Amino acid sequence: MTDPAEKLPDKPKLSVIVAALNEQDTIADCLRQIFAVYPRECEVLVVDGGTDDTQGVVEGLAVEHAGLRHVRNQDDRGKGHAIRTGIAAARADVMVQIDADLQFLPTDIPQLVAPIEEGRADVTLGTRFARGSVRRAGSTPMFRRWGNKSASFYASLLFWHRMTDVQAGMKAWTRSAA
Repeated sequence: MTDPAEKLPDKPKLSVIVAALNEQDTIADCLRQIFAVYPRECEVLVVDGGTDDTQGVVEGLAVEHAGLRHVRNQDDRGKGHAIRTGIAAARADVMVQIDADLQFLPTDIPQLVAPIEEGRADVTLGTRFARGSVRRAGSTPMFRRWGNKSASFYASLLFWHRMTDVQAGMKAWTRSAA
């Protein structure tokens, strides 16, 4: 646990954007897992457009973590809008987006951002379908999996790079790529 009085640097190493819509049941666990991986060197922005108590849970945890901020997704127009809102509020040059439902594990964030930190990529995508990936049972219905495979196939052709899960709930990018 970080000392709440301890301020983050003006420019954190990483901004983690957590898109949330009525995630009061999972948001605390998600945030604790993120801060277990990055206790001091990142900011976490919970971009919330829901009607439950996600905001209250986040504000309660912000007392323990100086790098945690709740960002209201005004005029919520979906997940893409939430991510754009998070990008506008983020201060780091490297950003990660992860869903609050823990379909992807925050412990995988360092592996996701490594190619960016090493200068080998400007954008990386998490995947639920590559060999060795962990996936919650029943988390992706078959019809969505087929649609995702089709979209990933076409994206792979478009960018001449194999992609297995373009609709993944975990991505990383540089500010310039955004």
